[in-house]
Amino acid sequence: MKRIIAIILSIIFSFILGQFLPWWSIVLSPFIMGYFLDIKLGQQLLIGFLTIFILWTSIALIANQTNAMRLAPMIGELFGSLHPFFLIILTGTIGGIYGALSQISGHLLKKSIRS
Repeated sequence: MKRIIAIILSIIFSFILGQFLPWWSIVLSPFIMGYFLDIKLGQQLLIGFLTIFILWTSIALIANQTNAMRLAPMIGELFGSLHPFFLIILTGTIGGIYGALSQISGHLLKKSIRS
């Protein structure tokens, strides 16, 4: 339950940060969560990945819907006829890796300060 609440809070906080600060500021939330959550490294990795994956995939889906699904197929053509669905999943995966690295960095910073 603690992990699910951490994911939801991190998604909300990352979304708010992304609205007012530069695009890279979304990783501040997983970094802070990684620092304060007291769970194993593998679970930290998963939480960080899921946080930004869900956020970026949702944002990409909403952006695709608002422009009547015209932009994703055009960008997919630039990448060798990539289907719009896979383009949205790729966007989320890249963001998820970014979030996972941030969460692990926060966790390892806490471990290095303690030792």
